[in-house]
Amino acid sequence: MSKSVRASISQGDAAVRRRSLAPSKLHDEPPPSTATAPTGRLMRSGGEQAERLLSAEERERYLGALKKIKTPKVVQGAVGAWSEKWESLMRGEKKEDLKKSWVINFDEPQETVQKQMKKGVRYVTSLAYGGHANQFISIGKLLYLAKLTHRVAIIPTLSPLHFEADPANISEFYDMARFWHESKIPFVEFSSLKPINQPTHHARPEASHASHPTKTQLETLPCWSVQEAVVGHANLYNSLDIHNMKIGYWPLPAKTMARAQPGNFDLAFDALRLFDADVGKKRQWLDMVKEEWLPQATVEGGDRMINRKDNLKEGFTLKGPEPDDQLLCFDNSLFMGPVMFGEAFPGEVPLEEDIPGEGYSWQEGTRYLFFNKKVEDTVDRYLTKMFGVDSPSKVPPFITVHLRRGDFKEFAGLTGLEVYQAAVERVREKLQKRLDAAPKTWRGPGLKNFRHWGLQATDYHVVTTTDEPTGSDFIKEVRSLGWKVLDHGEEGTVEKLGGWWPTILDAAVLARGQSFVGTDRSTFSHLAGLRVK
Repeated sequence: MSKSVRASISQGDAAVRRRSLAPSKLHDEPPPSTATAPTGRLMRSGGEQAERLLSAEERERYLGALKKIKTPKVVQGAVGAWSEKWESLMRGEKKEDLKKSWVINFDEPQETVQKQMKKGVRYVTSLAYGGHANQFISIGKLLYLAKLTHRVAIIPTLSPLHFEADPANISEFYDMARFWHESKIPFVEFSSLKPINQPTHHARPEASHASHPTKTQLETLPCWSVQEAVVGHANLYNSLDIHNMKIGYWPLPAKTMARAQPGNFDLAFDALRLFDADVGKKRQWLDMVKEEWLPQATVEGGDRMINRKDNLKEGFTLKGPEPDDQLLCFDNSLFMGPVMFGEAFPGEVPLEEDIPGEGYSWQEGTRYLFFNKKVEDTVDRYLTKMFGVDSPSKVPPFITVHLRRGDFKEFAGLTGLEVYQAAVERVREKLQKRLDAAPKTWRGPGLKNFRHWGLQATDYHVVTTTDEPTGSDFIKEVRSLGWKVLDHGEEGTVEKLGGWWPTILDAAVLARGQSFVGTDRSTFSHLAGLRVK
């Protein structure tokens, strides 16, 4: 496979790795001890099925005898509790939502973060970094770290770095109630603690939440610098400035902290967890930092004498409040990573190969961040129009392709269209093998997606997203292949919905693919591949 393109076959609704399975649900099959009653089959003591079936009369007698058996009270209580749970689910009752009162003091944002933090509750947050895909991955890693450290994640406000728009809460585009229900990772949006105080860009037609009557106080938030530890310089983009927050940067003991994988510079979640837990060593490190004026910038000219106080790396002053235990802050959570292990045993179901970004933070956190109803409904409208059908249920299955262009011309070089074509054909071949096998002989993941369309892989449409401008020769060439293009210039997406929506809709449409082809080194493609898988 070309290094410029990554191809991913869809896994549908089924989990592709055992360690990626959805949270345990109530068992929807009868336990072995009661299997005879619903089926009416006579079972031997070892569970082996006898040849004859129970008659209706025998079955009634059998059920009557079961009712007379006395069950211990402790078992009755457990069964009763599960029965109530099951009945509530069957009645469609909602799961309990995460209440703000559990994690912060007031329903409305306050003039300081300190005023909102509840006594006895520990928090963790980070600054935004990069475009939307990088910010999204960073938030996923932040949420996973919150789970590991038993903290409440304070999700930073999304920052529109590559387009004109207002800062946005993650809940504007993602279903955060569902995230809580399925992950049980506690969180709160930064704007719930302290409002956004800055002029809006008015890039959305609807009223912005960015203006808030609360007058805020300037606060200094001390943050440990993950980025300095792995890259050599701090993340000086203060995305929390919109909340009237100043950042005080503090170095981590990088030389003694484990990396995520051999050859990987990401700091291991385990190392950060241990650093958080050992208050004594943390205190010793802070004393050393202040005594030796760390981190020191590189000095040119050999061993000449320098004033260490004046030679701190950019952004570091070692003034203001020190990092405290209640609010743990990092300048960049993107450069955190897991120490991964293989499966405990192979199992019977074939396993798919891992793809970029498929670590523990994805498996136990990020994958529960689904798009919300507003986004999904908008995608339905776009797709029904694209395919000329009158309802989302009539949209045919398709393969999605992310054609990354724009800044990649300088960053990684542009990938030729013929390379994407070759990757699509490879995906079709894999897809066809599963279509031929399902439903009788295919035992791998994704069976649900491959047993009801009644189509060949060559019948699957191709839907592409790209950052190429409307009407470019490249888009014309893509369309000449019979591929469909989600063209936001033609649709007037920004004018109708706002500056965030082309990015969000591209991501949501790519996730709808039955298979996926992306651009190598693009985190936007990595996310799309994970969602399809």
